[in-house]
Amino acid sequence: LKHIPHEGLASGRTFLRLPGFNQKLREELIPILSDSEKYLRKSLELSLKESVLLEYDIGSEAILTELAQVAQLKGEFRSRVGFKYIMQRRPVKKLPGEGEEVPSGSAEEEEELDPLVKQQNEAEVEWLRAGDQMIHYLRAAIQAANMGGLLKFKIFELISGATLQEPTKCPLRVIQEVLESDFINKCGYKQGLFDEAKKKTSINASDALNYLRLTSQEMKIFSFGREDVSRVNSLLHRYLTTAFNNYQQKCILKAPEFQEILDKTHVILGSASFVGKWDTQPGQKTKLFYVLSPVVIEDVKVIEGFATVTEGNEEGTEGTKSIYKLETEDEVKNTLNGSILSENNYLGTLYQDTVDLRDAMEASEKFSAERNERDRKMYKMRFDQLIEQLGELFLPPVETNDEGQKLYTNEELFMGQVRPYIPELKIENVQLLIKFFDNSGFDETHVNYNAILRYFHRLRFR
Repeated sequence: LKHIPHEGLASGRTFLRLPGFNQKLREELIPILSDSEKYLRKSLELSLKESVLLEYDIGSEAILTELAQVAQLKGEFRSRVGFKYIMQRRPVKKLPGEGEEVPSGSAEEEEELDPLVKQQNEAEVEWLRAGDQMIHYLRAAIQAANMGGLLKFKIFELISGATLQEPTKCPLRVIQEVLESDFINKCGYKQGLFDEAKKKTSINASDALNYLRLTSQEMKIFSFGREDVSRVNSLLHRYLTTAFNNYQQKCILKAPEFQEILDKTHVILGSASFVGKWDTQPGQKTKLFYVLSPVVIEDVKVIEGFATVTEGNEEGTEGTKSIYKLETEDEVKNTLNGSILSENNYLGTLYQDTVDLRDAMEASEKFSAERNERDRKMYKMRFDQLIEQLGELFLPPVETNDEGQKLYTNEELFMGQVRPYIPELKIENVQLLIKFFDNSGFDETHVNYNAILRYFHRLRFR
């Protein structure tokens, strides 16, 4: 059990059969998960009627992330077939002269195992249903985060080429406060008479969106007027859904739809894909919940500079396809999921460092070829360091005399296995790393990145 990280699941590798726990799991814990999913879906129905700017426990982004984790737990607590069950065998005492004590027969006891391990096909379909829901909820949460980012930082993309229809039907309080604020801004700090020709008489799309963003920020603060601000925010949101086409098209989130899964041939996630969402709560560490698709060994390539050994040849050449060594042939077929924790400030530092690397590479391309080549050596070292810092997020906490400490100092076990598979230093590959560190989440496809993340995941549950 000490190899299972704090606040992490074994991710389908080992299932412990503990006396009395399986019955409690079926009768009490799994029904609690079902109730949680039901209540979260009701909350989602209400939150989808409000602005995507709402955050924390009342926002659709947070609710969708919680639903994805509930689906993960339902998948983990599914029926298990072909897993190693850890049991304590009672020795069978023999009569004197008949030999030593031997463990009781395994075949008979295996057939008496918990009914959860039977009906393999139904178990796999059960996992596929939970996994499909998990992916849909995660992608919906990422979409909600991107919509919120559009309203927070890219308002001009919304208002360009679009006008606000029937501005007089906007909530009266919004109109009054916008006009009053504009009037005070123009004449409150200037001496002399005010030019009435400059007076604002109506609001536009920019005013309405900025007011929506302002009230969403005010709702995060506990105050006696929070309920009133929430009501105005809700009224303005409903007005924008009918009076502003761009808002309706780009800022209205829809509930995820699931397809019926009847057999185990359904594919949850396409090859070489990785999906994840960072969840930030006040006063807590930032938590990443991620899903990694299976690996197609033939697609994974080694970067230039690493000689590889291929079947039939003693020594390969640079850039050829390699024998995939990060996982076994059985492990690459599994869809992996898990979670890691990070300090919010540290995650922001990694994000900014990666953005700085991308900007430096773009600027270096404008210089001479010799200078660019010289700079790229330094950029490559920094890129490898960022991959290493990414891997450190997956490692278990370091403790004195703990095996987790060995992973930090064992170059061959940690980064030595990963270096041949680090993607080529390109701006698009750095951009993928930026998306990984972005709070909005990521839904990307890249063979080598997926292979590296799967290896880091294996180290976490090593």
